[in-house]
Amino acid sequence: MVTCLFGNGISSDFFQVISNMRVMMTEDTNNAVSSSFLLDDDSSIPFTVDDISKSMQQVEVAEIEPPPLIRENSGFSFLQRTD
Repeated sequence: MVTCLFGNGISSDFFQVISNMRVMMTEDTNNAVSSSFLLDDDSSIPFTVDDISKSMQQVEVAEIEPPPLIRENSGFSFLQRTD
């Protein structure tokens, strides 16, 4: 098998693997036990990482109280407030 690296860092082997997975998936559709599926990887997402970041609510980590199991474990003592 010849491997060709595309400009986006994806090798031609990747596309062959995906193609083989599609074939295997369609062959397995008659198998009632198999519930696997293959999602297409669409890199043309209509939003940017900045859009996602801006849509998220800002959280002040210092205001979050650790759960009791973490507070009681000495390995997490660095999380304790020292105010």
